[in-house]
Amino acid sequence: MYYACPACGREMTWVPEHGQYYCHACARYFPHAHDPVDNFFASLDRSVSAPPPPPCATCGAPLQFVHEYQRWYCHRCQQYK
Repeated sequence: MYYACPACGREMTWVPEHGQYYCHACARYFPHAHDPVDNFFASLDRSVSAPPPPPCATCGAPLQFVHEYQRWYCHRCQQYK
């Protein structure tokens, strides 16, 4: 199994005498292995944006969902849809 260094992303080696992983590129020990999949997800921008709101069928302006009424509202038409 390949474990990536959390600092540089290169492969680490398990050193049983120390009970840790060692990165030869960084010349450092790490107590926990980092799976390459974890490194991949950590490298992604974690800000997830919501899909854009639907357009108003009348005027095309973006609708806003009003949780209190559980309905979509168009500010341009000033109506619930």
